Amino acid sequence: MIIVLAIALGVIGAGAWLVIVYSAMRIALLVPAGQRVNILSQLARRQFAEVARLGGEAAIPHANNFLKAGMALIGVVACAVTIGAATFIEAQNGSLDAPPSLSSP
Repeated sequence: MIIVLAIALGVIGAGAWLVIVYSAMRIALLVPAGQRVNILSQLARRQFAEVARLGGEAAIPHANNFLKAGMALIGVVACAVTIGAATFIEAQNGSLDAPPSLSSP
């Protein structure tokens, strides 16, 4: 069960990462050539008013997608840490030990 949950979190995390990269690249293509590095740093610092000013109205939907995917990625990381901690605690308590085999004396 934990493996299935870890795979699902990995797929969701990879999808969120792809949306972040795609949104950042679309915004970077909307601004003038001299401002592309600046707009990426503005995105990283979550200064969306500056992004809207430099990229225009067309950049706002991409900035919203960037923000939502960033929150999803943070949520995936938090869930992965929680699952890892729970697995570690279970292993320390010995509840993950294999059941005794039927052939043992």
